[in-house]
Amino acid sequence: KSLAIRKKNYIYLLKLYEYKFKNIKLDLVINPELNVSHGIIVSSFQNSKKITNICLNFSKNIFQNINSMRRTKTCLDYWIPLIIEASCNKDKKFSIFIDSSDEGHSDYLNMDSEYKDKLIPDLYSIITSTQIDRNFIPLDFKKFHQLWLIKKNIMHWRGSTTGNCYSNFQELKSLKRIQICNRYKNIYGFDLKITRIVQNGINKSYVQDWLISNNIFSEEIGEEEFQLYKYYPDIPGNALAWGTIRKYLFGNLVFKPYTKRKLFYYRFMQPWKDYIPVDEEFLDLNDKYKWAENNQEEAAHIAWNGYVKSHEYIKKIPEYFISVISKNKYEE
Repeated sequence: KSLAIRKKNYIYLLKLYEYKFKNIKLDLVINPELNVSHGIIVSSFQNSKKITNICLNFSKNIFQNINSMRRTKTCLDYWIPLIIEASCNKDKKFSIFIDSSDEGHSDYLNMDSEYKDKLIPDLYSIITSTQIDRNFIPLDFKKFHQLWLIKKNIMHWRGSTTGNCYSNFQELKSLKRIQICNRYKNIYGFDLKITRIVQNGINKSYVQDWLISNNIFSEEIGEEEFQLYKYYPDIPGNALAWGTIRKYLFGNLVFKPYTKRKLFYYRFMQPWKDYIPVDEEFLDLNDKYKWAENNQEEAAHIAWNGYVKSHEYIKKIPEYFISVISKNKYEE
């Protein structure tokens, strides 16, 4: 389908929110002056303690790319009900500036940025929060430790060729994820592989052949397979690795570098208590792996702490999201 037809269908899907939520009237505006590439201004007019009118003011750039449209629609599916819930019980009009990308902007609420006061839970966390059993009680350490002992003692990672677009093999080799996979491909206890080829300006089959020849390619696996392994390196791509929250939930021991950019849940996690800190370039990953292998009891405790805290965080996602929204509303 052409982009114009997809845009028309996309707007139709957004208008369906009026049927999904009661007492809602939705207006859509494409604003050519909105400079933030994935920016949305959500304006709401409250009447009789209920939102009666919501205006979604979109950056025009969202509609110039199918992936941008898809990402924004997925975000709004989860954001809209929480924004409604965050509404004040007063007859006021308010606006929220929110960004569906992973770029980070100082004046917008972001899922991934260095502006920690503007952070909202990332999309992976929000989706996961809708899928979990809220009555689930995390395992105590004794039961967790029993499962930990039968996990494979392997540093296991799978990911895509994100980090930068590349148009030749030299640029491909310069990607941090490629460098890390190559660095540890012959080290005992490591299994780090690329499973998806993206952002490529080279024929995908050529890239796959190169990855295979370097022994750093693998077919995609199910998320649940990570439960079989003890260790997981939190390797960023274009931005931070949003999927790592699920590895904490599985009970993996996460090896994470310091990053200037943050995700919302980072505020709850402490080095050497909830994860193992590593060098920004992962140069000391093997040393930290050996430490964990030689200190299994302490390593298991750290993994368990991360496991417990991640479950606490996921259960409170709506509360955290609404709290940030309420603090960052522009009332009129």
